[in-house]
Amino acid sequence: MWATILDQGEQTVVHVVETETDIVGFGSAGDARNEALGTTAEVTSIYLLDSVKRRGIGRALFGSLIRALAKRGHRSAGLWVLLDNQNTRRFYEAMGGRTGTTRIEPGNHGDLHEIAYVWNDLTRFASAD
Repeated sequence: MWATILDQGEQTVVHVVETETDIVGFGSAGDARNEALGTTAEVTSIYLLDSVKRRGIGRALFGSLIRALAKRGHRSAGLWVLLDNQNTRRFYEAMGGRTGTTRIEPGNHGDLHEIAYVWNDLTRFASAD
C-alpha cells in the first residue's frame, strides 16, 4: 500500500505523526479516486495508535491533510469509512463531515460496507493554521 502511495510523488500528501521515539500516526490524501464521492480530493488513509487517541492529534492530523488539499486548490474532499465504525464516524461528524453515498467493496475477508463523508467547503480549514 505504501509503495503505491509514495510512488505517486507530488500527487499525494503524506503526513506522519511522531513522538521523539516512535511513529504514532499517519495520513494520506490526494485527488479523488472515486467519482461517487462527488469531490475533487480524497483522504485516502488516516491512522493513529490507540495510545494517542482522544488527545487532539487526530483532529490536528485531519486538519493538516485538509489544509494541504486546500492549498493545492481543492475546494471539496471526501473519504470512505466502514459503515459499522461508529467511533470513526462520530469523529468525522465532529470535524464537520456530512454523510454521502454508500458502497460495498470486496475485501480479503468479505465485503466492506462503507459510507462516504464529504466536506464541500475546505476554506474553513485553509485558514485554521
